[in-house]
Amino acid sequence: MTINQPFSNHNGGWIGFGPYDGYLYLATGDGGSGGDPQNNGQKGSTLLGKILRIDVDTASGYRIPPDNPFVGSAQFEEEIWAYGLRNPWRCSFDRLSRDFYIADVGQNAWEEVNFEPDTSSGGVNYGWRLKEGTHCFNPPVNCDTLGLTTDPIFEYPHSEGCSVTGGYLYRGCAISDLQGTYFFGDYCSGRVWSFRYDGTDTSQFRERTGELGVGFFNISSFGEDAQGELYIVGHNNGIIYKIIPDGVADQCGVCLAIPGDANASGKLTLGDVVAGVNYIFNKMGFPSCAFNNNLCWLSGLLCRGDWNGSGTVTLSDAIQGVNYLFNKPGGPWNPLPFGVCCLPIP
Repeated sequence: MTINQPFSNHNGGWIGFGPYDGYLYLATGDGGSGGDPQNNGQKGSTLLGKILRIDVDTASGYRIPPDNPFVGSAQFEEEIWAYGLRNPWRCSFDRLSRDFYIADVGQNAWEEVNFEPDTSSGGVNYGWRLKEGTHCFNPPVNCDTLGLTTDPIFEYPHSEGCSVTGGYLYRGCAISDLQGTYFFGDYCSGRVWSFRYDGTDTSQFRERTGELGVGFFNISSFGEDAQGELYIVGHNNGIIYKIIPDGVADQCGVCLAIPGDANASGKLTLGDVVAGVNYIFNKMGFPSCAFNNNLCWLSGLLCRGDWNGSGTVTLSDAIQGVNYLFNKPGGPWNPLPFGVCCLPIP
């Protein structure tokens, strides 16, 4: 794939595989300059200012996934999954819900975080250059009279920073009260924030810069390890920081994980096969089943540690080499409630 770049900036800010479909997603900038002079964000005939989705599981080149939203369209390139973006800088899929978060750098006034639910079939217009955030940009008024654009779930003005850096939802175990919290930052101001999103409203917005105990500047990226713990990349000093609890880390991983990840490896493999659960081969009709070795779970309801496939973690799941932690903060060890996923510790 070759994409002609009319200007030097806004080259693209993220690439990653979908969590379950196995397709490659690419976030491309609008081509650069300022104000998107060629209107690439809204133009379907270019791959600039888009989220692209392609199948690279082929001997050479790539294929177009058959369920891409513009397959067969005369107005849009078939690689396009979503459009209306200016300079998307770091995107992420939530490892639990598979929802998609897209941070998009604004022009002169607003930074934004966009959201696409796992149930989306693509084709979303995120607004640029009609809008910057939720505000009309070009034209300055009556920019979306038909209501065809999707507004960001969060925006902040340039009094707080000037270039958003997208992050991740926290799905780690060390800080259990932050489960499901989205972390992100700003490249210019070095500030870090978090919020929760329930699919309709954001809540519990909070600045985290001070409590992290490190002065950040030029935050270029966030990272996530196999256990769901988060990291922050400082561009100016080349340091990678890990977000850790300010006290004692939770002893037990009372955390949500990848459904079916029985051995808590962070991915679905044949090592997760449990009694009463069958694997099925991926084929047309199962577009979301594209796991390792082209195998996928018949059931998506299994917990970490649920070795017998009952849907809950109990003592019946105890196996050789896997210990279950029973935790009560500040007191004796008590068994976790049935139905709570517990991280096996080797």
